[in-house]
Order: sequence, then C-alpha cells, then structure tokens
Amino acid sequence: MSSSVGAYTGGGPSGQFQNTIDWGLIGTSTVSATLDILSRYCAAGVDHYTASIGEFLCNHWFQLSTNGQRRMTDVLESLSCNSTMGDRVWMGFGRRHIARSLSSTSQGTVCVAFCGALAECFDEEVAAEILHEMVKTINAPTQLTPSILQWKNLIKVCAGILSQSDFGSFVEELIQHNPTYWDLDTDSQSYHKADRSSCQNPKLIAEAIQAIGDVSKGKLGEITIMGGNAIGWLAAISEWLFSLSTSLEIGDGTVIYQSIPKKRIQAHFIFNTTSSNRSSGQFSYELQCVGKVYNIDDPTMLFRTRSPSDDGPMCGGRLAWANIFQRFFGSTFESLIQDERRAFESIIGSVARMLSAIVKADSKIPRRSIAAWRLYVFASHGLGFVEFITWRFPELAPLRAGFESSSICTLEEACSSYENSLTKLKITCAARGCHACSYSAERDPKSERYCQPTVVKTIIALALTLASTEIAKDLFIKSAGLWRFYHCQRKIEKTKYPPASDSGPASVGGVYSSFWNWASMAAVGSGWNRQFGDYIMLFYGNEGYNLMSTRNATAVSTGGICIYSKVLDPTTFSTLDVEKTSLVYICAGGIEHEGKPYDLIKDDDRPSGTNGPAHGALDPYDASWKHSKIYGKVRETTQGLRVSYQMALGDAESEKYITIWPAQLAEDIAYSRGWVDCDGSGCPRIMDLTRLVQDDESGKFETLGMKFCVIPNDPMAKCAAITVAFQNKSCGRVLMREGACLQCCIGTALRGDTDSNYQKAYYAEDRRALTWFIV
Repeated sequence: MSSSVGAYTGGGPSGQFQNTIDWGLIGTSTVSATLDILSRYCAAGVDHYTASIGEFLCNHWFQLSTNGQRRMTDVLESLSCNSTMGDRVWMGFGRRHIARSLSSTSQGTVCVAFCGALAECFDEEVAAEILHEMVKTINAPTQLTPSILQWKNLIKVCAGILSQSDFGSFVEELIQHNPTYWDLDTDSQSYHKADRSSCQNPKLIAEAIQAIGDVSKGKLGEITIMGGNAIGWLAAISEWLFSLSTSLEIGDGTVIYQSIPKKRIQAHFIFNTTSSNRSSGQFSYELQCVGKVYNIDDPTMLFRTRSPSDDGPMCGGRLAWANIFQRFFGSTFESLIQDERRAFESIIGSVARMLSAIVKADSKIPRRSIAAWRLYVFASHGLGFVEFITWRFPELAPLRAGFESSSICTLEEACSSYENSLTKLKITCAARGCHACSYSAERDPKSERYCQPTVVKTIIALALTLASTEIAKDLFIKSAGLWRFYHCQRKIEKTKYPPASDSGPASVGGVYSSFWNWASMAAVGSGWNRQFGDYIMLFYGNEGYNLMSTRNATAVSTGGICIYSKVLDPTTFSTLDVEKTSLVYICAGGIEHEGKPYDLIKDDDRPSGTNGPAHGALDPYDASWKHSKIYGKVRETTQGLRVSYQMALGDAESEKYITIWPAQLAEDIAYSRGWVDCDGSGCPRIMDLTRLVQDDESGKFETLGMKFCVIPNDPMAKCAAITVAFQNKSCGRVLMREGACLQCCIGTALRGDTDSNYQKAYYAEDRRALTWFIV
C-alpha cells in the first residue's frame, strides 16, 4: 500500500484517491507546554509527544459532526469525581485529569473522543494496536512513530470518558443486529451461545476506520464495509461521532438498520453471514472495506480472515439496566419469565427467604455457612433482596408480587420449594436440548445453548454481587462482562462444594452448596480481591486484573472504571454505619492523589514505629474514646497508595491513639456480624444483668467462667474496641449486637457458636480466658 492515508480504486477524475502527510514537516515542528502540564503527563505515564501526534493524526483523519461535538461537550461537562480521605484522594475524573487537559481544544477533543470510543469497546491492548496500525498504514518514519506501549498509555487515560454516555449501549444494540449473535437452532425457544470473541485483526479495523474518517471529511462519498461483530462498533462511531448516514445489512442485501430513512447512505455495513460459514458451524470474521468516490463499481478486497480465540479480547458494548437480561439472554430469558414464570418466581422468593435465614443466624443454618457469609446489607436478603432485584433490573418488576409471596414461608418450605422448582426447570431445559441439564456426553461448546437454571443462578449471583454497590448514573455493565460472569456460574456448577458434615437438616443441606457459592461471591475485607474482581469483570469486561494484588484493598481502577469502598469516608467511623462499611461505589474514571493517577489503594499495614503505642496496653472500654478524633494518612508507593486512619485522643500529636486500617476494619466488622439469633421475644434468660449493666447497656461482668465487656453505644468507642480486639489477639473477641438482646448475645458466646470464626485467628491456650466485647 502507498504512503497515503488510504488507497481506493475509484472512477473519479484522479483515478486513485491518495492523501499524503508531510512527516518531514511534522519532525521539525515545535510543541510548547508548561511544566504543570508536563508533570501531569509524566505522572500518568503518557508521553507528551504521543499525545501531540495523536491529536494531529486524529484531526487529520476525522471531522466530528455538529452532533458529535455536542455529544462530546455533554460528556465532558458531565464528568464527575468524588473525594475521600478528607479530600486528599479523588475518585473519577479529577479537575487535573489529563483527559480534561487534552479536551480543552477542539483538536484534543477529537483525539479524546476517538480514544475513548476505542477504550469503551476494546481491550486496551487491542485499542493500542489499532492506533499503532493506523500510523503504520500511512508509512510514518520509525523514529517518529510512538510505540504500542505509548499508545496504550494514551488509551488508558481516555478510558471511561464515554462509559456513562449512551455510546456503549448503542454499540451493543448494533452488534446484536448481527444474525450470528443470535444463531437460532431448530428449537425457536433456544439458541446457540452468542460468540462475543469476534475481534478482528487490529490492522483490518485500522484501515476501515480511516475509510470512515475520509467520508467524515468529505474525501470519500460512500464506503461499504463487511465483517463480524466489530461492524457494530464501526457503525456506531460513524453515526455517534460523525453523523454519517449508515445502514446495517446482511449478505443477501436485507437492510436490518438504517440511521436516517430515505436518505442517501454514506456508510454501508454488512454482517458477513455466508451460508458456507454457517453450515460448517464457523462464522466469518473477515473485515473487508470497499471505498467509493461517488461512483465506484469495482470493490477491492483488502483484508484476510483471522480466527478469534475463545479466550481472546472481546468486542462489545454495554447493556442498559432496563432490559439487560432480555437483550443478553434473548428468547431463553423470555421463556423463563413467561413459560416458566411460576418456577422462576418460586426460586427467587425461596432464595430471598434462605438468605434471610443466613443473615439472621437461624439455628437451622449450618454454622459453616454463617461463618462464610459476609453480606449483611438490606438488599441482600428477604424482602430487601426482592425489592432490590426488581429495582435494579426493571424487567423483573412485573414478577415482584410472585417473588414476595414465595418468600413468605418457613425455611424448610423455602428449601423444598427451591429444589423442586429448580428440578422442574432442569427437566424442561433438558427437553429443549440443553447439554448441561441433560448431562449429554456429546457436548459441543460452540453450539451450547444458554442453560435456564444457570441463567437463574446468574441473575441471583449478579443481584447479590451488586447488592452492596452504589453505581454512578447511566453506568452499565459490559456484555462481555456478563458473558464471562455467566460462564463463571457454569464453572461453579461443575465444581460444587459438597455439603458440609454439619449441614444440619436434610432440607437445608441439600442447598448448602448454593449458600457457599453465593457467600464466595459476596466476600468483603480481604475477600475484596474476589469482589473487586467481579466488578472489574462486569464493568470493564475483562478478567485481566491481578486479583491477589487487591487483597486488603479499598479501591482499584482499570480500563476507565473506578471501584472504591465507602469505608474510605471518615464519617464511617464517627457514625459506625455498619451498612456503609460494606458498600462499594462504582464510577467512570480513576484514582487521583495530588494530581497523579493511581490504580490501587490498600491498607498501610507496615509495622508501627518504635514510639508507637502498644495496643495491648490500651483499654477499648475507656470512655475517653468517645471524644477521640480521626486523622487520615496517605502514603505513596511504587505499587499504589497506602492509607490508614489514626484515632487519637485530642490532637494528631496525641500519644494515645489507635491505628485503623480501613479494609481490615470492614473485614473485622463482617466477621463479627450475623452470629446472634434473636427475634426479640421469648428470649432465654442467661443471668440477671440488673446490677451489672448501666443505663446505656454498658458494663463488665463474668459468668460461667467467661468475661464480658459491653461497649457503650458510641460509634468511636465501638471502633476502638473492634480495632484493638482484632489487632491484639490476646485482648478478646468481638460480637456485634445489631439489635439483638444482651441475653441472646451472652448465650451465643457461651455456646461457642462463633468458634469456627476464630479458630484460625486466636491461639490462646485457654480461650475462655479471653474477654468477649459485645458492641
């Protein structure tokens, strides 16, 4: 290919259309920038030269339409950020974010828009390769060509710019017009697995993008592009950024989408669905581009096919909450809420009841299940779960009455109903030809239908995963993320944990593995490595993040998605809102501290200095902790930020203070919750507390050889007790009341119901000598 931007066979006056770039002139150009700007680029790892070249080339290639400029203006004006750690750390797009600096000019806005569009639907690696290939196609001199790594850093800082716009959902809508996305089988109620890994060779995408750019600038009048799922993204940028009149067609010429009816089409996009490929079970992912200067009849094939890998990067958009399951699972979900509605309602309602039994420590629930459980927010159980699942997923709202009626029953009835309904669903699913439900030995992963029982469990697991989150407005999960999440549930089904030996009644033990799996999906504290990993998978669409690096983390950022725990808010300690300690906020953007971006925030659990106080000498019952103050500390490291809080009496220089690690505190609170089974009526009387407990229900006493310390109903005093008890194992153990009466709390401790919770954390020779702190 020549050194032009693109070469297309044409019938115009000049024969072959060419457009060259004078790289000699670019190489002698000068660029000026203040040290403040350079410092921000340097902190983000972005080469200023790369950004300058990106701006130049994007403006050379593309011309944003009036509507495209308006959309980008709205996007940039709506970028938001939230402060934590006393305004020292910002989540989202801070005021000094590089994307804001880049978009301060019209030239930079084009670059940010295009890089943001790439990052929204492609993996960072693929997006960087596309930019690299775009430069290569115009034969840029090697010494003037930024490396792929430099392009990747530019993509990284622009990621998330469009995440809260309607661009991602528009991409997914167009991709789902691809007939191979819904490959119908003989049974119209089911379909083959949608193959979302169809990401073409970056070189093919790069050349097609340049052809679209030439149309946007009036250098070409009309183009035709053929291919697989990437066609949806190409059509989306053509319409969303450049306002080109577009059409989507299939191979036989049938128009399945047209942006502006009865208007001359500038960009034709054709999904390749040749009968030969379909009959062989292999879909074509070839991307072909035919450029026309007004009247061109001789199309030229420019590209060759590259078969995608099932584990490779995926091309996809976002799924709006309003109809997420219908858009993703299609007729399988429609059949579930219509033909199998009663079974579906019974399963969800029964699950809500079973979850409530775990959270409230029902005596029939195995202690091992309670020990593994960490999710105690209102939306995670009972009617709160029903309310949340029908609010977060509006297409389930018509089933709310059925969910609620199925949840009003005994635990035994719920377990029985759950198993019976799930068995019925498996039978009907097997009749439709589901390999998983029929236990067929002849399984073809490429033609595997969605399994209805797995779809139901995916919906349950997804609701539990999101129950403890607050999500920024108009931020949706990726289709690729939900695809991976669904297959995680398939793997869980294949590797179920067997019922534990202490599973209790048979009716409960039969569904024990489900309790265990959901518990692992809802872990907090040090378990956030799993929780954050799920959020990254869902909202970024990839599993590439090192999950173990998030151990004891309170915030992570990748791919333009920022996830952080509410425990980073200092008001958490002043109110000790236990609901808030479990909440996670998800938004577009990243993590910033002093104008510099970071990917990770973890507890600063390095050993205290020699002059630090010994926690063993501190008395968490000391009433003076009521008057303590919180001071946040942030430390930069090569691996991210490290944070901690110092709870001091008086000022920050006080010699009497307790160091609090946010993630550890959230974990300790989760460990101490959900052990007491108390309904407030008919509770057994263990001992007379009249002379032992004060009016505020605080006091110290002993009974049956065990020591108890009831902490005053003060948030700061409770924080001190929890922190000291867990950081100094010989100090004592913690049991959170959460509305339970003292008699039931004492009874729980005396029975040793929480021993499994402490068996690895405490090594005292006589555990009965440890004090029980009831907070």
